[in-house]
Amino acid sequence: MIYRFKKSPVVTGQGFSQGAATERLLKVNLRGLMMSTHLCNVGKCIRIAQEIKKVSTKDLCAEMGVARQQMHRWRHSENLKIHTVQSMADIFNMRLEEFVRLDRT
Repeated sequence: MIYRFKKSPVVTGQGFSQGAATERLLKVNLRGLMMSTHLCNVGKCIRIAQEIKKVSTKDLCAEMGVARQQMHRWRHSENLKIHTVQSMADIFNMRLEEFVRLDRT
């Protein structure tokens, strides 16, 4: 599905800007956006990945460069920043999609 958005005119000292009448197209893959309404529990994904890959919390802390207490918070948290989740997935040699689906098993 394609949505059309028109730029609003930008008023300059002498009138409208050059790109005021241009029309931009934005392709939106609705299926991709609606692919998952399930919210992933990232802490559970971390714990499951640790069990599967046989990675200790101590080793995971060393790889991420964080203290034990921070890892404990992450392991018991439901959500994290995306770059942290991506780093975790990389450490476990998993794709991001694969990692966040671990809590569904």
